[in-house]
Amino acid sequence: LQWFHQPTVGARSILHVSVGSFAPRSNPKTTNSCESTGCASLMSSKISHLFNQAMSVQRVHGTKLTATKIYRFLGGKIIGDSFYQKPIIDCIKRYAPRHRTFIDIGANIGTITTAVAPLFEYCLAIEPNPRIASHLRKSVDSHNITNCQVIECAIGDRAGTAVLYCSKDGSKWNSLTRHRNSEMGIEVRVATLDEIVKQTKVVEPFLIKVDVEGHEWFVLKGGRHTLARACRIVTE
Repeated sequence: LQWFHQPTVGARSILHVSVGSFAPRSNPKTTNSCESTGCASLMSSKISHLFNQAMSVQRVHGTKLTATKIYRFLGGKIIGDSFYQKPIIDCIKRYAPRHRTFIDIGANIGTITTAVAPLFEYCLAIEPNPRIASHLRKSVDSHNITNCQVIECAIGDRAGTAVLYCSKDGSKWNSLTRHRNSEMGIEVRVATLDEIVKQTKVVEPFLIKVDVEGHEWFVLKGGRHTLARACRIVTE
């Protein structure tokens, strides 16, 4: 973390958002019949069923489910895929008016990209996994987003190729850093953030979201010139 504060980085600020910072709260102004005993019982039954599903996943894959993981699982099932991304999306929306270009490093299927891209002049959605990048393109097209360019590559501290590791349990995370529950991955193209910014000719100020499952240091290291310009970084 000390590296973030070195003058050579130059980024205006790095915002770390915790998924635990978001919790749904009831609004007394919108109270309706859903608060009835019957509805509450139905919701309780649904959550109980989903919780049992989460425990089943834990038994099958032998992975320990923390409270945060269970929270994400239940929220995703009840509200949708954007549930655990909400604090990130809210943070980006808050700072969007001060920036012209949004760069989504680790865009995945585009949950964040499609939610915030219309708030910027330019948008780069970067995803290294070919299969997921295909879903990302379809998502951008289905939302009629015309200012977003999808780039299929990984971001690191040097250009070339590298092995992208994927999770064994079928979740959507990928990383150039191998994790305990990762399986053998695929070879992908790697570019630096500085290279991508130069090639696409996007304009500052930049708002950059980084979610690369442990490879963040290398992303920042390969973007020194970009970070020295007007930019803000959001990371989970």
